[in-house]
Amino acid sequence: MTAAFICDGIRTPFGRYGGALASIRADDLAAMALRALMARNAALDPALVDEIVLGCANQAGEDNRNVARMAGLLAGLPETVPGVTVNRLCASGLDAVAYAARAIASGQADVMIAGGVESMTRAPFVMPKADAPFSRSARLEDTTIGWRFINPEMQKAYGVDSMPETGENVAAAEIEAFIQKMPGVKLVQVIGVPDDRLGEVPYAFVERTTDSDGAALSDDAV
Repeated sequence: MTAAFICDGIRTPFGRYGGALASIRADDLAAMALRALMARNAALDPALVDEIVLGCANQAGEDNRNVARMAGLLAGLPETVPGVTVNRLCASGLDAVAYAARAIASGQADVMIAGGVESMTRAPFVMPKADAPFSRSARLEDTTIGWRFINPEMQKAYGVDSMPETGENVAAAEIEAFIQKMPGVKLVQVIGVPDDRLGEVPYAFVERTTDSDGAALSDDAV
């Protein structure tokens, strides 16, 4: 099996939502990085690149239709260099690197370019087609984060919270499980949150009122 090595790496800066990079398309962002990478490795014949692999989680707007291929062409790489876009949501870029490493390790490729590209700021609103002839109903879906056009069966079986919502849910469940397992532990008042709404706070503090033997702790030991 051939060993795969990362020979060089380059990236654009991170940009805030609606920030300094908001005016730049995702395919142009990727092309900038590819162009700079090839310029920095001018001794490499671009035609020797076997494939460009980019991860992209959205692919609903300007990053649609195989953004890896589009970015390669925009960067000036030969049209003979193919591109493929993979989607494992937040792990898409990492999956692209693993894809490239597997191709080299298996002998299918010698030189690969792998990475990720995303512009959440420029993610579009999308509209489904009418579900009946001459329908006068329409709805817009925001593709910035989370699911759209959700299958009701998937929602019923697993839930369809976004990653940040899932993080909050997991944290709340872990806190609740901790409280259930630890004797003498209770939620304490969070400043500005009424007692009857304390359960809505995802990251509540806990206070231990007894030691491991069940004896009450003194005030200075709590």
